Parts: sequence; structure tokens; C-alpha cells
Amino acid sequence: MYLKPITPYEAVPVLGSDISLATVVSVMNNSGAPCVIRVNNGEAANDQPSVVLATGERATIAKDSWNEIYAEDLNGSPASNVYATKVAYGN
Repeated sequence: MYLKPITPYEAVPVLGSDISLATVVSVMNNSGAPCVIRVNNGEAANDQPSVVLATGERATIAKDSWNEIYAEDLNGSPASNVYATKVAYGN
């Protein structure tokens, strides 16, 4: 599979941005600690899909276009230095 970035990177959360409307995003944890990437799907926060990224780790996340993404530390506080870009993909 290959990924093609199609927008500049933005700090997470990306509320109201073009990345927010994406269905596939590449997320990079550039902070000095692990973080949780949470996809707000309208459910209670504990029931929302999430993934933990180690420092320097990148993940490609598929989501619905109306779902916002958030970066939080392991205690649920906003994390900084976490970035996302909208991507296209193919096989």
C-alpha cells in the first residue's frame, strides 16, 4: 500500500479544518510521551475508538468524515506536538 499526503500537516485537534473532513488521516506523535488519538464519533468519550501512539510513531486512521480527532496524554489532557495530514491511498 502507498500513501499520498494531500494536505499540509496540522496540529491535532484539527477542528473545522479540511483534515477533519477526511476519511483517512496520517497522524504523527512528535511529542516526548505516548499519546492517545481519539476519534469522536458522538459516543461517550470512554466508548470512542482510540489508538495509543508511542513517541515518534505514526498511524494511518480511517474515520467517518464527520468525526473529529483529538490527541490526549494518557491521563486525558490535550497533548501537543501531534500532527495529522489528509492522505489518499492505494494498493
